[in-house]
Amino acid sequence: MRNFQQNARSRRPFFAALATELLLEVMRRALPLLTMAGFSLGVAVMPGLKMLTETPAQKAWSRRRHFSLAFSSRS
Repeated sequence: MRNFQQNARSRRPFFAALATELLLEVMRRALPLLTMAGFSLGVAVMPGLKMLTETPAQKAWSRRRHFSLAFSSRS
């Protein structure tokens, strides 16, 4: 499980750099509709990819984490 978390952390700088480059290009070309369409597509595709690529162990860990977060808040 730790290996999965470490791999996710190691990809963050790559995605941040990629997003920065793409955002600069979109701003330079002034294409707000393309930006909104791409963002919407990304929001729709990423959860689907996560569902397809997650192992059963990762799914169980994710469920436990969300369950514990839901009941750990003190009001």
